[in-house]
Amino acid sequence: MANASASVARERVYFGWWLVVGTMICQIFSTSAVSLFSFGAFIAPLEQEFHWTRAQVSFAAAIISYALIFANFIQGFLLDRFGPRRLLLTTVPLFSLVIASFYFLPANLPLFYLLWVVAIFCGPGNFATTHAKLDAAWFDRNLGIAVGITAAGIGIAGVVLPILAQTLIAQFGWRGAYVGLAVVALIVVYPICLGLIYDKPSDKGLTIPGSAGSSNPVFGDTFREAVRRKAYILMAVAFLLLGFVSSAILVHQIPMLIDSGWTPQRAALVASVFGIAMICARLVVGLTLDRFFAPYVLIACIVAAIVALTIYAAGLRDNIAFLCALLIGTIVGAEFDFLGYALRRYFGTRAYGKLYGSIYAIFSLGGGIGVAALGISRTAFGSYAYGLWIADACAVIALLLVAQLGAYTYQPQARS
Repeated sequence: MANASASVARERVYFGWWLVVGTMICQIFSTSAVSLFSFGAFIAPLEQEFHWTRAQVSFAAAIISYALIFANFIQGFLLDRFGPRRLLLTTVPLFSLVIASFYFLPANLPLFYLLWVVAIFCGPGNFATTHAKLDAAWFDRNLGIAVGITAAGIGIAGVVLPILAQTLIAQFGWRGAYVGLAVVALIVVYPICLGLIYDKPSDKGLTIPGSAGSSNPVFGDTFREAVRRKAYILMAVAFLLLGFVSSAILVHQIPMLIDSGWTPQRAALVASVFGIAMICARLVVGLTLDRFFAPYVLIACIVAAIVALTIYAAGLRDNIAFLCALLIGTIVGAEFDFLGYALRRYFGTRAYGKLYGSIYAIFSLGGGIGVAALGISRTAFGSYAYGLWIADACAVIALLLVAQLGAYTYQPQARS
């Protein structure tokens, strides 16, 4: 009787949902989140102690972004070779150790840059690619909502980490704050990896719900086969353009609003609305992916971004900026929900890590170009308008590319 009750309990709550909660929390303290979302809090203390200029300190953020491009591509190969669990358990402590080592940072700017590169390449386990691969291995019918819940962790990180970093700096100084971030990331993430992260259902003696007894064997295209397919090329170019759009607006939104006559405090409030929209969009988009054709979902989100970019480019009108923040927050929240879902549907799981890592790298490349282009537009013409019209055109082209994606290669299991 006891065994029967236990069996019923296991069926009532599929272990994959506990894994999804774990991956969401891991995303909050992921390598990219800790590196970028907490970065701003350290700029002023570093300027004050070492007398570095703001440009010199901020350049480290660009280094982090481009290190992530290369690290994501390499991580995809490591992930497909060794699996998420081994990669997480190996690299999470290494990343925390490097972050803690900033405590000993001398007044050496090149060393500051180098430490960030080392940190990124020591932490490839806790990347978005890892968590997306786990979702793809554990879910089929409910893959969309699983991806959405996991990806919401990044949105939460955008709210939590700046506050955490600022609090630690106030209490322990910037050196102690780096140690505090490292310790928090380690004691939160590592136990989750030990207790909740398993590469596939069969590691726990389970099968995917609704999969007719399958324990999710590896299936689908090899990396070489996938990158030659039209679907991959369309996704790669679309994500290059979407990276341009998303990152440009994400970085320049506050100064753009200030240029339009907004106070810094009011502009920051718009940025908060943007963050909330991003969290909500990841959950809502994830849910809709399970019910509607994925390219249609992404197209709807791109249309919202096009409307917002058009309003921004034509000139802001009072509180319309809050609506624009909501609309653009939707596309930033949707992109990687779509990618995590669509890769399994179009290419299977065989080369999932490599494919996700390569497109993430392409997206990041587009992001770097977009941030620079919008800044150049502002400097050259005294206005963001020209750069915004270019971003608007990029969004339209991305929409047309996504619309060319055909039917899924690997259909989801039918709902009972």
